Amino acid sequence: MIATLSFYFTNNRMWYVVFLGSIAAANADTWATELGTFSSRSPRSILTFKKVPMGTSGGISFIGTLGAFMGSISVVFLGWLMWGWRQMDFFTGGKIFLLFPLRAF
Repeated sequence: MIATLSFYFTNNRMWYVVFLGSIAAANADTWATELGTFSSRSPRSILTFKKVPMGTSGGISFIGTLGAFMGSISVVFLGWLMWGWRQMDFFTGGKIFLLFPLRAF
Protein backbone atom coordinates (compact mmCIF):
# COMPACT_ATOMS: atom_id res chain seq x y z
CA MET A 1 0.00 0.00 0.00
CA ILE A 2 2.81 2.41 0.87
CA ALA A 3 4.61 1.67 -2.40
CA THR A 4 1.40 2.20 -4.39
CA LEU A 5 0.61 5.51 -2.72
CA SER A 6 4.21 6.68 -3.00
CA PHE A 7 4.21 5.90 -6.71
CA TYR A 8 0.89 7.70 -7.17
CA PHE A 9 2.02 10.89 -5.45
CA THR A 10 5.65 11.02 -6.59
CA ASN A 11 5.44 9.25 -9.97
CA ASN A 12 8.88 7.83 -9.16
CA ARG A 13 9.27 4.56 -11.04
CA MET A 14 11.31 3.05 -8.20
CA TRP A 15 8.11 2.74 -6.12
CA TYR A 16 6.58 0.72 -8.97
CA VAL A 17 9.61 -1.57 -8.81
CA VAL A 18 9.20 -1.95 -5.03
CA PHE A 19 5.52 -2.80 -5.52
CA LEU A 20 6.34 -5.41 -8.17
CA GLY A 21 8.99 -6.94 -5.94
CA SER A 22 6.56 -7.37 -3.05
CA ILE A 23 3.86 -8.90 -5.25
CA ALA A 24 6.45 -11.16 -6.94
CA ALA A 25 7.60 -12.45 -3.55
CA ALA A 26 4.02 -13.18 -2.45
CA ASN A 27 3.24 -14.90 -5.76
CA ALA A 28 6.43 -16.96 -5.56
CA ASP A 29 5.46 -18.20 -2.11
CA THR A 30 2.00 -19.19 -3.32
CA TRP A 31 3.26 -21.00 -6.41
CA ALA A 32 5.95 -22.80 -4.41
CA THR A 33 3.38 -24.05 -1.92
CA GLU A 34 0.86 -25.13 -4.55
CA LEU A 35 3.27 -26.74 -6.99
CA GLY A 36 5.44 -28.26 -4.27
CA THR A 37 2.55 -30.53 -3.31
CA PHE A 38 2.93 -32.33 -6.65
CA SER A 39 6.46 -33.46 -5.81
CA SER A 40 6.86 -37.22 -5.54
CA ARG A 41 9.83 -36.83 -3.19
CA SER A 42 9.69 -35.73 0.42
CA PRO A 43 10.66 -32.10 0.95
CA ARG A 44 13.90 -31.23 2.71
CA SER A 45 14.39 -28.79 5.54
CA ILE A 46 15.95 -25.59 4.31
CA LEU A 47 18.12 -25.50 7.46
CA THR A 48 19.29 -29.10 7.89
CA PHE A 49 18.48 -30.67 4.49
CA LYS A 50 16.91 -33.64 6.29
CA LYS A 51 13.63 -35.06 4.99
CA VAL A 52 10.55 -33.49 6.57
CA PRO A 53 6.84 -34.29 6.20
CA MET A 54 5.00 -32.46 3.41
CA GLY A 55 3.47 -29.25 4.69
CA THR A 56 6.20 -28.59 7.25
CA SER A 57 7.26 -24.96 7.49
CA GLY A 58 10.67 -24.55 5.90
CA GLY A 59 10.36 -27.64 3.72
CA ILE A 60 11.58 -27.19 0.15
CA SER A 61 11.44 -29.30 -2.99
CA PHE A 62 12.81 -28.88 -6.48
CA ILE A 63 9.33 -28.52 -7.99
CA GLY A 64 8.35 -25.97 -5.35
CA THR A 65 11.52 -23.97 -5.92
CA LEU A 66 10.94 -24.02 -9.66
CA GLY A 67 7.36 -22.90 -9.02
CA ALA A 68 8.58 -20.01 -6.89
CA PHE A 69 10.90 -18.87 -9.65
CA MET A 70 8.17 -19.11 -12.29
CA GLY A 71 5.67 -17.30 -10.06
CA SER A 72 7.98 -14.37 -9.52
CA ILE A 73 8.95 -14.24 -13.20
CA SER A 74 5.28 -14.09 -14.22
CA VAL A 75 4.61 -11.05 -12.02
CA VAL A 76 7.74 -9.23 -13.15
CA PHE A 77 7.01 -9.95 -16.81
CA LEU A 78 3.42 -8.71 -16.55
CA GLY A 79 4.55 -5.63 -14.67
CA TRP A 80 7.13 -4.99 -17.34
CA LEU A 81 4.45 -5.24 -20.05
CA MET A 82 2.00 -3.02 -18.16
CA TRP A 83 4.51 -0.21 -17.74
CA GLY A 84 5.02 0.18 -21.49
CA TRP A 85 8.72 -0.57 -21.72
CA ARG A 86 8.78 0.22 -25.41
CA GLN A 87 9.94 3.69 -24.39
CA MET A 88 12.74 2.50 -22.14
CA ASP A 89 16.20 1.38 -23.12
CA PHE A 90 16.25 -2.18 -21.77
CA PHE A 91 19.99 -2.35 -21.32
CA THR A 92 20.24 0.72 -19.10
CA GLY A 93 16.97 1.12 -17.22
CA GLY A 94 15.63 -2.42 -17.42
CA LYS A 95 18.49 -4.28 -15.74
CA ILE A 96 16.91 -3.93 -12.33
CA PHE A 97 13.85 -5.93 -13.43
CA LEU A 98 16.03 -8.91 -14.22
CA LEU A 99 16.89 -9.16 -10.51
CA PHE A 100 13.32 -9.26 -9.17
CA PRO A 101 12.63 -12.94 -9.72
CA LEU A 102 15.58 -13.57 -7.41
CA ARG A 103 14.05 -11.43 -4.62
CA ALA A 104 11.58 -14.16 -3.88
CA PHE A 105 14.37 -16.46 -2.71
